[in-house]
This record gives sequence, C-alpha cells and structure tokens, in this order.
Amino acid sequence: MLRHFIVSALLIVVLSGTDPVYADESKDPVHNFEVLWKTINENYGNFPVKSVDWDALYSIYRPKVHADMSDEAFYELMCRMLDHLNDGHVGISNGKDWFSSGKRGLLDPEDFSLKCVEEKYLHGDFENDADNRFTIGKLTESIAYMHFTNFDNGKSSGEITDKLLALCDPCDGIVIDVRNNGGGSDYVGRIIAGRFADAKRPYLITRAKTGPGKDDFSEPRLFHIEAKGDKQFTGPVIVITNRSSASAAEVFSLGMRTLPHVTHIGTRTLGVFADARGDSLPNGWTIKYPFTYFNDHNDVSHEGIGVIPQIRVINTTEDLAANSDLPIELAIQLIQQSGK
Repeated sequence: MLRHFIVSALLIVVLSGTDPVYADESKDPVHNFEVLWKTINENYGNFPVKSVDWDALYSIYRPKVHADMSDEAFYELMCRMLDHLNDGHVGISNGKDWFSSGKRGLLDPEDFSLKCVEEKYLHGDFENDADNRFTIGKLTESIAYMHFTNFDNGKSSGEITDKLLALCDPCDGIVIDVRNNGGGSDYVGRIIAGRFADAKRPYLITRAKTGPGKDDFSEPRLFHIEAKGDKQFTGPVIVITNRSSASAAEVFSLGMRTLPHVTHIGTRTLGVFADARGDSLPNGWTIKYPFTYFNDHNDVSHEGIGVIPQIRVINTTEDLAANSDLPIELAIQLIQQSGK
C-alpha cells in the first residue's frame, strides 16, 4: 500500500513538470496554433503570388508555442507569424485587439484632407449623403468632383454618381477621388465605373480556393466594366488614389484605367485586392484571410504592390498646412489642357 502511494506521488511530481494538460483543448495554445497554421495552409488564396514558405514558418514558430504560455504571449507570437504574409487582408483578433498584417495597420494618411477640398476647392458648396460616404460638388463651373470613402452601398452609389453626371452639363471633365477609401464591394465599384464606360472592357481575373492543396483553385473568372445607368460620361476623367486607397478602391482603379479617357494620378494604392473571409479559432479568437487571388485583365498581380498611377503627385504636410491639395490642382490642369 505504501509502495503504491509512493509511485503515485512520483507520477504527480513528474507530470507537474510538463506542460499543463488542458481539460478543455480549445484553450490550449498548441492546439490553437495547429488549427491556425492549417487553416491558412489549406485556405489562403494568395500563396501563388506571395514568396512565403509557410512550412518553414511552421518550423520556426511551432517550437515557440507552449501549453503554459500566456494568452498575451501567444497572441503576440501569432501576430508575428501572420505578419510574414504582408497582406492587409490577413488579421487576427483576441477579442480586445485587432492585428492587421502588412502595412495596412501602420499607415497614417497624412497626405489628404477632405475638409481642405470641401472648403477651398469646392468653395464650401458641396453635398454629402447622410452617412458621409460621398461628397460631390464643382471644382470649376465645368469640372465636377466626387469623393467616396467606401464602396458599401450599390443603390446609393449609382444614384449619387448619376447626380454627379447631371451636376454640370455640359461638363469638361470629372475628378473621382478615392483617397483614404478603405474598400467595400467590388460590385459597387463596377456600378460606379459603368457610368463612365465607353465599351465593355475586361479588367479583372479572379480565382478562388477549391481545396486544401496549394494549387486547388477554380477556373479563372473574368470581369468587365460595362455601361451602367441611363447615362455615361466619356469625357476626361481623373482618378486620384493614395496609399490608403485599399481593396475595392484598388480594384475600382484597375477598372477605370482600362477606359481610354481616364488618367490615374496620385500615389500607388495599398496592394490588398483579394476577397477575404473570417474563421474562428477553438479559443474564440477570430482570423481573417483571403481565399481568392485577383489579377488584372492581363493576368498580372498587383498584390502587395498596389496600382501605380500614371502620374505621381502627393501632398506633403506643408501643403496641407497651407490648405493646398496638389493632386486636385493637377487634375484641374489636366482636364483644362485636354480641351485645348
């Protein structure tokens, strides 16, 4: 009896020196790491265009995960691993904080002020919708302006664009500003772009994951810009972007660039295109990742790079302090010169 007691006691001591055994596996960092790594491995859509060795990252990060590590330490480690993907559509949340991979969470858009445009260049005479999603007005008597903060509502986006087209008729040109536009629905972007289409033009190729293998993708799907609404404007159009033009705003700029009467100015976009979805980890944390990848109509990827404008122009902090917007001023000049 005494011998049995001693053996049992020794077993308790030995076991207490190992990682704790979770009665609820869902809380185990090791288990959650395995689920996260496998989910990305089997479902991430941008591996074909990212030079990332996900298997090598497993070898680096798995030994760092222990069952007795704190939630804070585990969360920080997972953020570091996901950051290697350099993808603004990849993220993780522990319920309190949200981490976004790549540059998206680090950008501070200090090169654009909508208030400056409204007060100086639209002369205080402009119209916003109830949600401040759109701003429209006139830069001159014959040049109209529209700014979008996102692409979230197809019906109102079409209506406001139609209103823009009627704002100055005849119109020498239109400036479409998607600086600091965080994205939304690509369908909404096509609704807006369709108001400027001169013909049906291909602009986007997408592929979606269909299985766990790295090469398990659907057949490519081709999207077009084509006429939408009762009226199309095919005169000079200037599209302005910056590094905070993201996701659907970037896809929109790809579509607009296929139109021969459109000039793209500003700075390159963020470089996050593909559709993303969310999943839950066993511990209740959430992750987000792209399950597709998007290329332009020539099957070229701009992921992680952004759409590069035809003419680069950017505001400095000094410009904004002087209440000036150089891209707006250049847009006006380009439209006025096109009429000569």
